[in-house]
Formats: sequence, C-alpha cells, structure tokens
Amino acid sequence: MMMNNARTLFGRLLAITVLLSVGTMFLSGCNIGTPLMWFFQGPEQREPEYVLPEESTAVVFLDDRGSVIPRARLRSMVSMSATNTLLTQKGLVAKIVTPEAATRVASQEEYGNLIPVDEVGRRVGADVIIYATVQRWDLVDDGYPRPLCVMRVQVVDAVNGTVMWPEAGGPFVMTAQMGTKTSTRYDTASAVAQLEDTLANYAGLRLAQLFFKHEVNPLDAEINY
Repeated sequence: MMMNNARTLFGRLLAITVLLSVGTMFLSGCNIGTPLMWFFQGPEQREPEYVLPEESTAVVFLDDRGSVIPRARLRSMVSMSATNTLLTQKGLVAKIVTPEAATRVASQEEYGNLIPVDEVGRRVGADVIIYATVQRWDLVDDGYPRPLCVMRVQVVDAVNGTVMWPEAGGPFVMTAQMGTKTSTRYDTASAVAQLEDTLANYAGLRLAQLFFKHEVNPLDAEINY
C-alpha cells in the first residue's frame, strides 16, 4: 500500500513539474511548439520533393565538368553516398545502376561534343537519371569550417529525353549545409581531408533525401530545400 501511494505521489509531482515548466515557458514568451512536438511525436519529418517512378531503373549522374569539387575521389563519394542511401529505401525504384557506369560514359566525351544526359542514361541501362550539377563546394566561410555543397538537380527521362522534375522553373537548387565546426580541429591536412570526406557523404545523403520521406536532424545546419 505504501509503495502504491509513493508511486501515485511521484506521478502527481512529475505532472505538476511538467505543467509548471510549460507555464514558465509561456510566461517567458518561449516558443515551445517544436520541442513539445519532438517530445510527443518524434523528430520532424520532411516529405520528398519528388517521388521517383517505382518501376524505373535509376542512376545518379553527378556532372562536375568544371571540377567545382576538387578531386575525382570526392565526386565519386557524393554519387555513391546518394546511391547507397537510395538503396536503403525498399520499393523506391525497381533497380539502381552504379553511378560509376554513368561517369565512365561521360568520360568518353570529346571536347565540344558532350554526350546528352538522356543518352548517358540509355547507355547504362537506366530509364531515369537523377542529374545533379555542382554549383558550390566550400569548406570555410568567414574563417570557420562551415562545409557547404550546392547542386542543381533534375530528374530526366532517358527514354524520350524530357525533364520529369521539376516540371517548370529550371533545376531544383539543393543546399547541403553542415553545422559550423571548431576551427582549431581542422588545422592539418589530414583533418581537412576528413572534413572533405564528411561533406561528400553528407551531400550525397541530402541529394538522395530529395526523393523519400526522412527525419530532419535538429543538429544539422538549416537545410534550404
């Protein structure tokens, strides 16, 4: 009996504490909507920007002819990160072709005679191309390590050469912005290389997440898409 009374008293005290805390937040003018929603419903969910055709064979084609990303290894990491993330989503598409196949086809281009995006897709056996062109790749902003990658993204139909998404207004601008890092941690070549790898994997993740529902990580920097 004493144990049950103690539990009841503890429950009442906990409820009162929660109510007082919430009341204090309201009185102080704090915005408690987001924390309370996260507590009761879990992390915020972001809807996909575009749903890929389920029966399609897709390929990620990262186009960085201007070498905005400084090394081929990093470009490969971005496209592989996106591909591997898409592969974790069951039923998203019927099949995903390795992005290295698209890269090999594009490498056969002659100067001034570029292979069309839809042709790249057909040559690797894909009927849908996730086509991303790199616009920015920065590790430092205002003297602080603040990794950023910006890509313009389209989904192209390889069968007839049309743009499936976005339907109008040009490519979708995707920004992958990581949180600011402590500058003193990245004052060696090996640390900078590790940060580049992290950004490459992160950018690929964000590229893939355009196409399926996913959790928003509250520790990330603001994602502008």
